[in-house]
Amino acid sequence: MDSTTGSFAQPRRKGYATEASEAILSVWSKSIHGEMLAMIRYDNLDSKRVAEKLGFDFLEMQLIDGTPYEIYRL
Repeated sequence: MDSTTGSFAQPRRKGYATEASEAILSVWSKSIHGEMLAMIRYDNLDSKRVAEKLGFDFLEMQLIDGTPYEIYRL
C-alpha cells in the first residue's frame, strides 16, 4: 500500500495480466466452444498488447456511450 495515497500499487508490465488471461483462455478452450471477444477501450494500450500477445485479432471499432472501444476476436 502506498502510504501517501492510501491505495495499492498497480503492478504494470510484469506479465500478470497475460498470465491470468492465459489461464482463463485455457479453461475456456476446454469447456466452451465458440469465439472469444475482447472489448478494449481505445486508449488502453497495455490491454491491446496483451490481447495481441494472446492471439486476438482486431475485429472492429464500436462507440459505447460515446467512448470508442476496439473489439478483438480469438
